Parts: sequence; C-alpha cells; structure tokens
Amino acid sequence: MNKLFQELNQFPWQKSFEDDCTGEWKQKWFLDGALAKVENTPEGMIFSAGPNPKANDSHAVLWTSQSFKGDVKINFTFTRLEDIPDFVNILYIQATGKGTPPFSENITEWNDLRKVAAMNAYYDNMRLLHISYAANTGSHHPDNNRDYVRARLYPRDPTGKFQDTELEPSCTDSGLFKKDIPYVFTCIKTNEDLVLRIEGDGKDKYFRWDISKIKVPDSGRIGIRHMCTRVGLYKNVSIWEN
Repeated sequence: MNKLFQELNQFPWQKSFEDDCTGEWKQKWFLDGALAKVENTPEGMIFSAGPNPKANDSHAVLWTSQSFKGDVKINFTFTRLEDIPDFVNILYIQATGKGTPPFSENITEWNDLRKVAAMNAYYDNMRLLHISYAANTGSHHPDNNRDYVRARLYPRDPTGKFQDTELEPSCTDSGLFKKDIPYVFTCIKTNEDLVLRIEGDGKDKYFRWDISKIKVPDSGRIGIRHMCTRVGLYKNVSIWEN
C-alpha cells in the first residue's frame, strides 16, 4: 500500500487550494450547522460542533467555497481537542447535490436546508465519498470502544440502509487520534483508488479502498464534518487536482 501511495503521490498534481487556517475562515469556507463555531488562531482553525450530545442541531460541516475536478489530493494537519468517547469526524470528498429539486448539484443553493446538519440530509441528498476518522465509539455501539477508519459512497439507495453505503474494508483499532496530538492527513482519490495516509505520534499508517468498480464523484466541494460535541484544530490545508 505504501508503494501505491507513493505512485499516486507522484502524479503531476496542480495545487488549487491553500489555507494555513490562521486568517479569516469565511474567505475560503462556509459552514453548515447553526450551533457550530469556527475560530482562527495563530495555531490554526478551531472547528467546534454544537454542544448538545446526540442532537441533530449540534452536527456541523465546514465546506470549501471552491469545487475540485478529476483526481484530487487533500492534505491537512488535524489535532483532536477533546476526548469524547462517542461520535465521529468525517472527510467529505467532491460533494454535490444529487440533482433532484430542491437538492441541486450546487450545494450552496440549498444551504438553508442544512442549518440543522442531520446526517440524512447528506447521505440521502448528496453525491460524495466519505472517510470517517477520530471515531472512538461508546459501549452502546457494536464496535464497542474500538476506533475506526471507514469509507462510504453517497447517496444511499432509497430502499436501503445507511450501512449499505460502506466500502470495504472497514479498519478498526488504528491507535490514532489521541487528544492534543497533531496528525498529518494525505488523502488521494482517483477513479480507481481512494488512499489515506496518516502520520503522527510516531505512527505512519495507510488505508486503501478499491473504487474501480463503482461510479465515484468527479467534481465537487471538500467538507469536514464534526458530529455533535466534537472539536478539532485544523491547519495547512492544501488541495491539488490532476
């Protein structure tokens, strides 16, 4: 997998987005979730979901104003600022609306429908790839306190379940995402592969999903989702196209 990552990383990437996350965030991003907060600091951008646990009104998504076409490479540094044992963060890749009214492909045309950023507003009404990270679930969940890194493809089949969006494999027990430890993410998406490298705390881990047999999005915005009560620091976000 390391070899595949290095091969993909050598593509003739053209940088099309860069933000060190210390300046005004509204210049390059917009926010779903009425109770969420974003604060720029000299160390980076603090993204806080709303305060109410297990409440749709406290979920949040931070979107790039810019859209990206073709193969994409996404790089950023993430530091977890809480140790809440539930909920999850998600990277959304090349998101558009599913195209039926009112969910037009340009998601800014229906921002008002996502002031409450409930999960089903996204997995039922958008086309995108999804990678879960920094998940450390509570004892009520079948994963039983095991952290996971997991990929999904939206939208859900209207006759199916959210679980049906999952792409194999699901990776558990990564040992990553400790509080106050910075982790460098590099995610590469092509028509055939979705690859994620995470470096930090003396670890260097790779995750890969074969997407060659599914129809994946080819353009759209990049989003960072925090489920209720989750807080993280982001800095040095760069996005390349090929």
